[in-house]
Amino acid sequence: MQLSIASLGNPGATLPISGQLDLQHVTIGIQQPLTQPVIINGEAYNQADVLWLDLSIDGILSLTCDRCGEPFTEDFTFDVAYRLGADNDEIIAIPINNDTIDPTCAVAETLLLELPEYFFCGCDPAQDFESKGANAFAALSQLNLPEHNHEEEYNHGSTKE
Repeated sequence: MQLSIASLGNPGATLPISGQLDLQHVTIGIQQPLTQPVIINGEAYNQADVLWLDLSIDGILSLTCDRCGEPFTEDFTFDVAYRLGADNDEIIAIPINNDTIDPTCAVAETLLLELPEYFFCGCDPAQDFESKGANAFAALSQLNLPEHNHEEEYNHGSTKE
C-alpha cells in the first residue's frame, strides 16, 4: 500500500488514511494467522515539521490453539504511532521514498511485537485431560526407571561424627 504524503509539507497539515493490508505472508510463532486483510484507519500529519502516522490496526487472527490443537479465531485492535522519515531507537520509523510511504512492513513488525508467541483458545488443560480419561502422571508410573537413592547422594561427601 503506497501512500502519497506530498500534501504534508506545512506544519499542521493532515491526511486521512484508510485501507487494507494483505499480511498473509507474516508468520507469528509457527502460524500464518492473517488469512484476511488487516484494516488500517488513521491519519498522517505534520507536527512542527516532523511527519507522523497514527493508525488503528484491526483484524482477525485464524489460529490453532497451542494447548488443545483446536482451531479458533481472535479479533485484535492496536493503536500505534509511527514517525515518518529517519530512524529513532524509541519508535518504529517508516522511510519516505519520493513523497510516498508504505506502512506494510511497519504494521507487520508491530503485530510481531504486540501479539503473544503462543495462542490459547480458552480451553482448560485440567478438564481436557479428565475428559479424555488421561492422567498426566499415569505414564510416569509405567516407566521402568532404576531406583535412585537421593538421600545417599545428598549425604555423599559429608562427614559424620
